[in-house]
Amino acid sequence: MVRNLLVLLCIITLAACGGDGRSGLDGGPEGFAPTLSVDGVAVGLQPVSVQVDENTVNVATISTTGGSLSLSAADDGALFTLSSGGELAFIDAPDFENPGGDGSNTYTVRIDALGNLSASVTLSVQVQNVLEGIALSGRVIDGPVAGALVYADMNCDREQTLGEPEGVTDDNGFFSIELPSEPNACVRIYSVGGVDTVTNKPLSNIQLASPVPSDRTKPAQISPLSTIISAATTDEERAGVLIALGLSNITVEELLTTDVWAGSQNAESAVSEEEIAAATLAQAVQRLNTQIATVIKVATSLSAVSQTGAATQSSIAAAVAEVAKEIVAQTARANEEAITTGVVVRVNLASASVVQSVIEKNCQRSG
Repeated sequence: MVRNLLVLLCIITLAACGGDGRSGLDGGPEGFAPTLSVDGVAVGLQPVSVQVDENTVNVATISTTGGSLSLSAADDGALFTLSSGGELAFIDAPDFENPGGDGSNTYTVRIDALGNLSASVTLSVQVQNVLEGIALSGRVIDGPVAGALVYADMNCDREQTLGEPEGVTDDNGFFSIELPSEPNACVRIYSVGGVDTVTNKPLSNIQLASPVPSDRTKPAQISPLSTIISAATTDEERAGVLIALGLSNITVEELLTTDVWAGSQNAESAVSEEEIAAATLAQAVQRLNTQIATVIKVATSLSAVSQTGAATQSSIAAAVAEVAKEIVAQTARANEEAITTGVVVRVNLASASVVQSVIEKNCQRSG
């Protein structure tokens, strides 16, 4: 009898202590706060550090042994959302260059597990910078050149290689390409071939070039004059080219980013002094483009004649490069003479003797 009473007492005691293995309302062992996990790992030290790439929204998966998950509005909570399945995410994808919150690219967010007994986890979400492509748009000008191949020469060998960014100009000569990274100083943007929409004549694989503008938000202009600028090796040389060609009132960066074709077409509608000055400058630049284009076409034609067979794209590119180098050399000599004599010296690309000199030098180098 006494033994039976002892057994009954033990059963009652075990039941009262939860010894039957029952769980409380929180889903975990009765009398214990729930345990939270972040991406399957039980929370220990806090805050839990989580790293995410910019331009993505998913942060982490939060789970709990009990209670209902709730996103706290404290700290940066307003920037996040929490699904019923515990998926924590940014409402808007973060941008490393334009961070939200306190501007540090680190966001603090707390998740609570609410029930009879509650628990919480605080996350420190660190947004990582991702190397992004650099969009570059622009225009190819002789007249506007349609159907030209445009590529970024990322390895600086003056030839297109597999994987280098490329695009094709539209009917008005406009293009858009994406550079995979911040370009080195030697990188050039090249256009090859296409049709001059003014004369309706093909450029027959003629390769024009332009340095990448310092301001990537402005459209790059690829033209005969930008091809000469590309051949100059220093900032001083580039500025000297413009001075010797009579363009002392425009900077190299302005030249590389100004649509002079559009500007030259607006001369008749120019009213204010500023508009008239801009149109006059654009016309002057476009005259130089025409003169340089003529020299390039003659040089490439002679290059084709000197070849045993048909001229290749590389041989035409070499001929254009030699023309550009010689014009840079002539402008450098003109500037040196101007410094020595104190008299302004200009290189006149409309002069037959200057054109002949450039062509002869090109033939000597290529011969």
